[in-house]
Amino acid sequence: MEVSILIPTYNRSVLLKDTITSILLQTLREFELVIYDDGSTDNTSDMVKSIGDARIRYIRNSKNNGVQFARNQLLEACKTKYAAWNGSDDLSNVHRLEIQLDYIKTTHRILVGTNYIGFQDKPLDSVQAFKVVRTPEAYVLFKQPPESMAPEPIKIPHGGDGTNMVEVSKAVKYRLNRSLGGGDCVWMDDMYRKYGIDRPLIPKILYYVRYHDHRIGRWKRNPKLNQDWYNRMRTMR
Repeated sequence: MEVSILIPTYNRSVLLKDTITSILLQTLREFELVIYDDGSTDNTSDMVKSIGDARIRYIRNSKNNGVQFARNQLLEACKTKYAAWNGSDDLSNVHRLEIQLDYIKTTHRILVGTNYIGFQDKPLDSVQAFKVVRTPEAYVLFKQPPESMAPEPIKIPHGGDGTNMVEVSKAVKYRLNRSLGGGDCVWMDDMYRKYGIDRPLIPKILYYVRYHDHRIGRWKRNPKLNQDWYNRMRTMR
């Protein structure tokens, strides 16, 4: 076994079930799905255990310490050479692991992302900066070949942070002071500063970002919050 999928989660049992489904249907069959439950108070534990798939390893923390803490715990718990991140509310295309693992091995990279599209189940209350797909068909789309996933107008020409696959032994720790959105971007910046590498993107849509009002990264769709984050990140360089 060469790769794990790492999912930090907190009180997202309903959305997490969809995420797990998209992982268990991967065309690459040999992997471990490691879920770190950061102190959920909903029925996340019962839902995960009810799935009954031997490839799932569920780790539960007794209290909520924040997503960056959870990500560091997942990196420490990972037993494989490579790890792919997945948001607990997002979906992976069923071909993702197969394509991404082949790419990172053949190119000898330590970090690689993919293109993605966003989708939403209902209109959002928050300000949106990205054009997303408002359709429940995302649940069907993630099973299709990546080349035929979405028409050109809704492709986003950069990889989301959740699309990353990394060589685990080379991964830097996440900064614990980035407890909300933005921590992934700071992490990639730290990877660049340590190794002097850019993150290549596989030019296929292999990931679906679900936009909803309780998303940790909802600040990314608010121009003021986004600018505040950018200004703070500049001071960290």
